[in-house]
Amino acid sequence: VKKKTGKNVWETIPTCSKKGEAMLNTDSINKLMQLTDEESLGGLGKSIYESMDTARRISEQSKKQAKPEKNQGRCQNLTSELKAKVQGITDGWGLILSGGGGKGAYQVGVYKALQEFMPIDIKAFCGTSAGGLNAALFSVCSPEEAMEIWMDIDPVDVLTPQEINVEDLDELGDLITFEREELKSDIIKAFFEKKEAFSRKGLARVIDKSMISGKINMDTPICEITCFNTDNGMPENFLLNGLSSEEIKKGLLATSAMPIVFQPEEFMGKKYYDGGFPILGNNVPLSPLYELGLRKFLVIHLSAPQKTSENLQLARLNRKFLNETFYNGATYVHIYPHEDLGDLFDGTLNYNDSYIEATINKGYEEMKEDLFNIYLGQDNNDPFSETHVLNGKIFKSYDDMLASMVV
Repeated sequence: VKKKTGKNVWETIPTCSKKGEAMLNTDSINKLMQLTDEESLGGLGKSIYESMDTARRISEQSKKQAKPEKNQGRCQNLTSELKAKVQGITDGWGLILSGGGGKGAYQVGVYKALQEFMPIDIKAFCGTSAGGLNAALFSVCSPEEAMEIWMDIDPVDVLTPQEINVEDLDELGDLITFEREELKSDIIKAFFEKKEAFSRKGLARVIDKSMISGKINMDTPICEITCFNTDNGMPENFLLNGLSSEEIKKGLLATSAMPIVFQPEEFMGKKYYDGGFPILGNNVPLSPLYELGLRKFLVIHLSAPQKTSENLQLARLNRKFLNETFYNGATYVHIYPHEDLGDLFDGTLNYNDSYIEATINKGYEEMKEDLFNIYLGQDNNDPFSETHVLNGKIFKSYDDMLASMVV
């Protein structure tokens, strides 16, 4: 890998100490430590993408075997029964939820404010990672129930040490703390040892306790999640309606299996990572619900409200790779946190009660201020163009909207 270190000056950075053996360079480690989802998860992706032979292999294999098509985001389990369920859904709104770990608490507050002050007709939910978990929650729970489930989560429920048995979580949970430097050390160690840092036992138990996977069925609103297929190196979408309770549980574990932090989850006969897999994944799934027939969407992001030019380039690369370009007649109303919700350690992997409660409240209060954007989205009915609404402004492409946020 070559890196430009100054004007017309390049230096070679080794990616492997021996053939087939991946290693990190200083830039990669720095990027690894500065993650904040969507764009920052892209930072991890770029680090892995440049430094690991495995990620490069996935990328090359993807380009050869899975050439993007117009309906790349189509559902992987759209049975005849599910087709009948979604057929004719052309009115109402779709709620699109991006990934972000503990920052997902922000979406709970936004949803609560939405239901209280502007209960728009939401016909379907779609999300990636924490957004996928929230999509499942919101499709069958009231905002108050979703808040209760989030507030009951202990850090150890998500970041479960490998050596802890699930029956010991209640007893040991309060005794285990996760300091920033220790988390950083655990993740770097897992990266070098090519294994996951934490177990999924705790989150599986949370899903069981919430009974969410048993509530989603053919009579509940459409709920779709995005996962990353480790075999073909592409994101795939699944409708949870119609799946068994155990399959839904595995799907929720799969969509939230952040690389390095967790192992891939076996789901529907294949192995999947977090749907927001760096560079190659889809952390803001704009297409799935569009392909089911909806045309108005509220998109709740968890990333920083401002972008860098590098973030914009990564977003464009990602959309080009997924062939997500233009959706005639679609209106997307985007809601961003008014300020950064924290980095990988202070935000994404932060499940402390104080942070979760504060982030829910932030989402609730900020959504009340941003309700006017929905009116703009409701009033737009142009069937021949794509519309994005952000902070009272209307843009004709997603890239134009992101470019307006560059500082």
